[in-house]
Amino acid sequence: MATFRYQAIDSGGTVSTGSLDAPDRMVAVKMLEQRGLVALAIDGDGVATAAAGVAARRRNSRPTISRAETATLVREIATAIEAGLPLLQALRTVRRQAGNRKLETILDFLMERVEAGQPLARAAQEYGPPFDDLIVGMFRAADATGRTSEVLHQLADLLDRAVELRREVVAATVYPMIVAGLIAVSTAVLVTFLLPRLMAPIAGQSGIELPWPTVVLLGVADLLGSWWWAIAAAAVGLVALWRWWIRDAGNRLIFDRFVLRVPILGRLVRDIAVARFTRTLGTLASAGIPILSALRIVRDTLGNAALIRAIDEVQDKVTTGQSLADPLERSGHFPPLLIQIVNIGERSGRLESMLLHAAVAFDRQVDSSLKIFTKALPPLLLVVMASLAAGDHPSASPDAGGDRRLTKTSSRDLPPRPSGIPPMSNRSHRSRDPRRQRGFSLIEVIVAVTIIAILAALVAPRLTRFLGQAKEKKAYADTQSLAQQVKLYMTEQGLSRPSDDFELDMLLEGDDPYLDNADQLIDPWGNRYVIVIPGEVNVDFDIVSYGSDGERGGEGDAADIVHGLRPDS
Repeated sequence: MATFRYQAIDSGGTVSTGSLDAPDRMVAVKMLEQRGLVALAIDGDGVATAAAGVAARRRNSRPTISRAETATLVREIATAIEAGLPLLQALRTVRRQAGNRKLETILDFLMERVEAGQPLARAAQEYGPPFDDLIVGMFRAADATGRTSEVLHQLADLLDRAVELRREVVAATVYPMIVAGLIAVSTAVLVTFLLPRLMAPIAGQSGIELPWPTVVLLGVADLLGSWWWAIAAAAVGLVALWRWWIRDAGNRLIFDRFVLRVPILGRLVRDIAVARFTRTLGTLASAGIPILSALRIVRDTLGNAALIRAIDEVQDKVTTGQSLADPLERSGHFPPLLIQIVNIGERSGRLESMLLHAAVAFDRQVDSSLKIFTKALPPLLLVVMASLAAGDHPSASPDAGGDRRLTKTSSRDLPPRPSGIPPMSNRSHRSRDPRRQRGFSLIEVIVAVTIIAILAALVAPRLTRFLGQAKEKKAYADTQSLAQQVKLYMTEQGLSRPSDDFELDMLLEGDDPYLDNADQLIDPWGNRYVIVIPGEVNVDFDIVSYGSDGERGGEGDAADIVHGLRPDS
């Protein structure tokens, strides 16, 4: 047996601490639940028995399935229960339709435990992966509320969205990774094979001083050619060192905080985490799971140690009786829109429904951030390629004197002429004296200019198109955000629709304004956003940007952008 220290809260909000003996952590949590307590934190200071260790290893060695297959399994169980089948019969029905051996093994285990009288949540927790705390918590909520089919459908929708979001992120990074790989391979080939061969005739001549970028590249080429095995071993060692360093919780926190500060990437990571947080918390709360237990489950879905630390601090504050919105705002990691939604949801008693509604807006923000990320990288990588091509161009440079002009050589500069050899003309001497072979030849200049022009022709259209599309996506995201703020304003004012004299400037009024500053009312082209009441695209109102020309109508970058109506590009 092991001794576990715990911090728990009862139904009245009273926090208690203590210790108990249990074979493993899951049994300890179950024992607390039987006492009417919800575990906030639980840590073991003892060593479990050999049997418990064997059981843990057995859980980890059992067959598992992917997240997408888990979502399908949950949805099939929910559909069978919705059709009126008891849980055990529903599991048997899904078992007969199972298409692979792993799924059959999982269902056989669940059926055996449910037939023995265990609830589905306990059976899933005992099996282990793919049933994590999120799934087990939803199973437990389904058992407690009696809304098994409804809660399982909500869980399936949540898992489907998580899988879809992961696929979007992977798909968004495939093309940039391919381009980056091609750049790395082409640079390695250029530096290791082509550059030494091109520079061999020049480097072998005396009296020629090469420019420092070429000298550095030649040194790198020589290093790669002679010590490639040592470099490969060092790379493997660095990877192993990184994996060891990142395992430490403190180091992971430092790295994840740095990631959140990286331009574009940090915003993308934060948007994905906020979308997961909003949808997962809303789903758990709508299933009847207490907010503290929901926060403990949600923290493990964020994927960033800095955000997880923020949720832990929020959980501690909520435990002491504070509202959810205040510690979220103080953390500095969550957008003002989410803070306002949580604040209004807590005051109105509709937190779960407002979170699920906001999750749709945050999903759209993730889509916008992904598009910006994927469209920003290729032009940047092409610029890197152009820079490498310019830097790798071999050329001779002037000597320490730095004078590129051809100067007249006096007889004092020439070596003494042996007797019996006729004098050489100045022209013949200049053509053979390596000290005079300086600067770029006309062919070299033409080749360099051609390479740069080709790369510029590739980069410029993509960069221009990217900037235009980025402005359109930014304007669309702004209209969505402003529309959400208007809806919050209407909710607090008890209005079903904004009045005819409503202006967006009203969102800046009051002690607790809905916008941080007036710049949020300006679109990417420098024009003000406009509210149209009643709406032409939406029923109650439209938030509109009139594009680059600031006038109604138009095409291309001058086209109107309305919330709820995605741009064509």
